[in-house]
Amino acid sequence: MTKLESFTIYLRVPAWADAKTHIAVNGKAVEGEVAPGTFFAVPRTWKNGDRVEYQIGMPLRLQAIDPQTPQLVALTRGPIALFVTGNLPTAFSRAQLLGAAAAGPSSVHWLVQTTSGKVTFRPFAAIGDETYRLYQNVEG
Repeated sequence: MTKLESFTIYLRVPAWADAKTHIAVNGKAVEGEVAPGTFFAVPRTWKNGDRVEYQIGMPLRLQAIDPQTPQLVALTRGPIALFVTGNLPTAFSRAQLLGAAAAGPSSVHWLVQTTSGKVTFRPFAAIGDETYRLYQNVEG
C-alpha cells in the first residue's frame, strides 16, 4: 500500500546558476521561476518512489578579486575556480576567458584560445606538478 504525504521540498538555487537550471518530478517539469540565489519550493502530495530531478546550469563567469580591482579575475564554472596551468600568459581578454571550451565531454580541463595558441585551465584538484595561477589580468 502506498502512503501519501503532503509537504514541501525546498531546493537551494545557487546565485551562479543560469537559465539551464531545470527541476522535474517524475520526469515532468515543475512549474515556477527558478531564480538564482533563492530557494525553489516544490509543494505536492508525495508518494513512495517519487523522483526529483535537479540539473543546475553551471555557466562560465569571471569573478573579480575585489570591487577595486575589476581587471584581476578568476575564471569559474559554477562553484569551481579554474586555474591556468603551464605557460602562463600575462593577460587575456574577457571574451577569450568566457569562450573557454571543455577539452572533452567528461574532461575537467578547459581550453582558452589566445593569439599564441590554446591555454589549459583546470580545477585545483586536477593540477599536478606544474606552474599555475588563479587570477588573470584581463584587458578591456
